[in-house]
Amino acid sequence: CVMCDLPGSLIKGKYTELSEPNFGGGVGEQSPFWKELVKSFQTLEEDFARFDINGDDMLEYTEITRGIPVNKAGYDRLDILSRLEFAFSQVDLDHSRSLDFFEFAYLSFMMTQNGAYNDLVANSSDSQTVKKCFMNIHTFYRKYDQDGNLRLTWDELQNFCQDLFKTQPANLEACFNAVKYQSSATP
Repeated sequence: CVMCDLPGSLIKGKYTELSEPNFGGGVGEQSPFWKELVKSFQTLEEDFARFDINGDDMLEYTEITRGIPVNKAGYDRLDILSRLEFAFSQVDLDHSRSLDFFEFAYLSFMMTQNGAYNDLVANSSDSQTVKKCFMNIHTFYRKYDQDGNLRLTWDELQNFCQDLFKTQPANLEACFNAVKYQSSATP
């Protein structure tokens, strides 16, 4: 289990130093961080498909609770269910009590911030890689968010891609413009 003092985490203690990984070498899809992202998302997709019992590409709350480890009893299970209920309410914006894949990925990130991916998915094929990837995403996001407003500007995103992937995807600007959050805090 990979554990550390993660900024924003409520878990006390430090079990390993969280230092910037060495992602040198490789460009774009051949860069080590890109490969880590792909491997993690493959694991998330496998876990999502395993939960999606009825095959509708949506996870209902009851489907997700089936993934909680059965060996967790008493307080531990109650703690996990409590964190799950809170995180689920945060990512289920339409209050449908079901999540698509991207909402599931966000739920997984939230659960991992204050525990372990294994709290949500007992029999994941590579939970350690998912946890490590979420920690790296969070760490790099905070590093490149120079103004500390919890949103990456276009310049910050360009620096993120250039430093970690040694390139920018051709459609990066179009993707950024499609999803950027408009507020008084963003130019």
